[in-house]
Amino acid sequence: MAQQDLYPLLFKHLGTSTDSPSFKSLLRDSLGSQDFPSFEPEDEDDNPDVYAWVLVADKGLELGFTDKAYFDGKPDCAWFSDGAILSQLYFYCHFDDIEAYEGALPYDITWQDDRAAVLKKMQAATGQLRQSEHSDVWEFDGYLITVNYNQASQLAERVVIHLLPPPLKQTLPSWEVLAQYLDKPIKSDFMALWQGHFTQEMLEEAIEYDYNQIDLLKTYGVTLAVMSLDDELFLQGVTLYANREMDSIGWQGALPLGLDFNDSPRVLEEKIAQEPRIFDSEVNDGYAVWDFEDFSLRVLFSNFTNKLLRVSLEVFEEEDDNLDFSEDD
Repeated sequence: MAQQDLYPLLFKHLGTSTDSPSFKSLLRDSLGSQDFPSFEPEDEDDNPDVYAWVLVADKGLELGFTDKAYFDGKPDCAWFSDGAILSQLYFYCHFDDIEAYEGALPYDITWQDDRAAVLKKMQAATGQLRQSEHSDVWEFDGYLITVNYNQASQLAERVVIHLLPPPLKQTLPSWEVLAQYLDKPIKSDFMALWQGHFTQEMLEEAIEYDYNQIDLLKTYGVTLAVMSLDDELFLQGVTLYANREMDSIGWQGALPLGLDFNDSPRVLEEKIAQEPRIFDSEVNDGYAVWDFEDFSLRVLFSNFTNKLLRVSLEVFEEEDDNLDFSEDD
């Protein structure tokens, strides 16, 4: 294939799985490379890398790859489970043992262009320009174009196109969804709500050692009250924590019934327009319990800061202390 046709073909394959037939054909037939990206570490004691590269020196090209689960922002327990994607394209001017790429480049850039010429050609680009001493970078929807310049001649010497990974987000289940799982055995659908932070290993360990709590404070600001029965784990309650309460990251989703962690105990009583089954208030803190059709709501509050500390959805029971709010839990 003529090098003139490589850039659009390579660009078309950005984001493509390395397991796809079209990518394998690109690597083997279009680029003439027998190499395949490897994520294995050089030292067997190290963990696999989430990045890999394949150099095609005789064509002035290098391809960069990223583990797909890592690129998608999944937790590290899910990495290396979903293959890899083509995520970076490097086009080189001649240096060392790498030949100069001779094909088309984005926006008709050539290796004879100095910085002023590149900037003029890129005026038509809709991407946002960011500059430094060594490079110009244009950010487009989903990818970047980076142009590096030779420090002596100021001519373009490398063009890189790289995909932008999606921003990391914490996808939170709603409290209404969580309430639907109360008093039911914990299965994969419930575990999936926590995006890999509640693992099968944690589930099996809780059953084996008869744990009564799953700790997700550092990742979600949540603890799950559980009970082991007949080799299954049943969900008994979900406690949502304010930021820094028990060193928690803090629940960032909505609270039941319009509550807010900044609510005072007085506002708490005003928002829940029914008599609590329990209301126990001391000098420094207190708690209250309300019973509803599908769950009981338990709230721990501070009389020192006049804020809510923890909000729990729990299985309705006549006994009031099925969840422990003591400070040493």
